[in-house]
Amino acid sequence: MEDYLETIYLQDLEGQTAKVKNIADVMGVSKPSVTEALSVLQDRGLVLHQKYGDIELTEKGRHTAEEIYYRHKLLRSFFSEILMLDEEVAEDDACKVEHLISNETAQRVETLLNFIRQSTSNGSDFKGFLNAFHAELDKDSNS
Repeated sequence: MEDYLETIYLQDLEGQTAKVKNIADVMGVSKPSVTEALSVLQDRGLVLHQKYGDIELTEKGRHTAEEIYYRHKLLRSFFSEILMLDEEVAEDDACKVEHLISNETAQRVETLLNFIRQSTSNGSDFKGFLNAFHAELDKDSNS
């Protein structure tokens, strides 16, 4: 359900009107799956949707979607900037993990990310350590 909310939210941010077909295309699911999910989201008070009409987030839905997207962006940044994962891997992992972590964990990840970004070495000490660690792992696996 969170992926549907996030998709609707992102379409809104991009100035697009959320429609069943658009969501199905973006998410790679069937239109009946979207319709079923929208019914659940509407029952939970997160979206407004009438058959064949536009889909709108309620205030509660927008707040929930903003939290999901915040965690997604935060994790993607952490995975790519700090752990130096490939952008595609960082994106895929962020999409998976965003649904599992608590707000407390997200806040701590953000604090760590900001600390590393603001450190005098701009995180290069940690990145150097991580590169050396991976080089050692690669050396051991090739032995």
